[in-house]
Amino acid sequence: MCFVQRGEYDKIVPYSTSVGFKMDYSTMLSQLLFNNPQGALGLAKGLINAEGGPLIDIQSTAEAFLSSNRVQETTALLLEALKDTKEEHALTSDQAS
Repeated sequence: MCFVQRGEYDKIVPYSTSVGFKMDYSTMLSQLLFNNPQGALGLAKGLINAEGGPLIDIQSTAEAFLSSNRVQETTALLLEALKDTKEEHALTSDQAS
């Protein structure tokens, strides 16, 4: 929370990973989205690009941004998340129904 208060969102993931702290990133993002949408976007991008794979669910995170009427931030988040074309980003027939 100290990093959040100081606006140092890029340091949250490396620090928590280095000390082995399991954090509830979804809750942190929800709170930050309400108070500081750009900070939430920066944190979400860091969580998506974390070493070893995303630390948050991309779809539910995008839905949280969109439900907060943050269209520009949602677009930026999805562009970041989908910059690499990966098979897991495809919509399957089960998900389409």
